[in-house]
Amino acid sequence: METSLEMKLLVMAFCASQGELGAAQNAITTNFNSSEVSILGNQRAAPDESAQPDLSIVGPNMRMPYTTPTPPVQPSTDEAGEEATEYQPPSETEAEPEEPQIMDVEGKWSIRLEDAGVSLNPLRLIQTGESVMGMGTYNEGSLKLQASADGSVGSNDMSLDVWTVVSEYGNQIDKRIKIELVKVESTVSGSYELYSGEDLVGTGNATASRLAS
Repeated sequence: METSLEMKLLVMAFCASQGELGAAQNAITTNFNSSEVSILGNQRAAPDESAQPDLSIVGPNMRMPYTTPTPPVQPSTDEAGEEATEYQPPSETEAEPEEPQIMDVEGKWSIRLEDAGVSLNPLRLIQTGESVMGMGTYNEGSLKLQASADGSVGSNDMSLDVWTVVSEYGNQIDKRIKIELVKVESTVSGSYELYSGEDLVGTGNATASRLAS
């Protein structure tokens, strides 16, 4: 700043000697103002605050790891909400339930219808599993008629349908008996229904006994 003043004074002195003091003052003032503005501009220049740091240098190695938790695997459940279990086939060593034993009725029988004066004696039965069929004699007083039978057998019971054999030139008496028998210890007894044709003519108790072959 002091150098500029000295230059100003020297220029004014030179111009005064030459008679051009006014022109010199204008030139010095213009030069001085330009220099001062240039100096002040250099001193007051502020840093560019609009400049932003370059964040592009952050590479993939600077990223945070993926930290979303993975839920634990839950056991599958059925509709009732209970845990499902795999089907386990039954063990070969497990004992299967035994089928009930079928009563053995094959052979000769005598069946008496109480209060009817009727008996089936003898009645020979042939058994195949739970099925039974046979033939015998229907006895009522002095009347003896050929009869046929079929039915079913359980573990301790037997159902029979017995009827007299009717033919065009033979027997014309149509008798039918429905018998339900149950075995209790050594006794076989039950009930009967006696029909003549389609008419029910009697009901009551029936008793059966096995005959020696």
